Amino acid sequence: MSRGGGSGAARVSVAAPSNEAQQAALEMAARRARVVYFAGLPKHDPVSPLDMNELHYKELAILGAYGATHRQYRITMDYLDRRQDELARVVTHRFPLEQIADAFETIRSGTGLKMVILP
Repeated sequence: MSRGGGSGAARVSVAAPSNEAQQAALEMAARRARVVYFAGLPKHDPVSPLDMNELHYKELAILGAYGATHRQYRITMDYLDRRQDELARVVTHRFPLEQIADAFETIRSGTGLKMVILP
């Protein structure tokens, strides 16, 4: 919110299968923002209790996205390449391949954001 001057973000993308992340996206969105959900929820619990007042009063546009074109992947990879230093903070854990079971346990426990498995 502070990066948007307190008014929120004009574009929010959620790529985490988390009820909390989906709700947070609505809260951090600015008025008339676009929110894209690029992750579903687990099949055993697919319903998210979202605050519909956030949607209604902010007049948000909500979209779901599942795949991308080759052009979109190229654009994304170029963006990631340019922003490597800033985006490196998203990786919270690194595991050697021999500890992949620990990486999956970290994911299941919700204590990490993104894991990297090193060969």
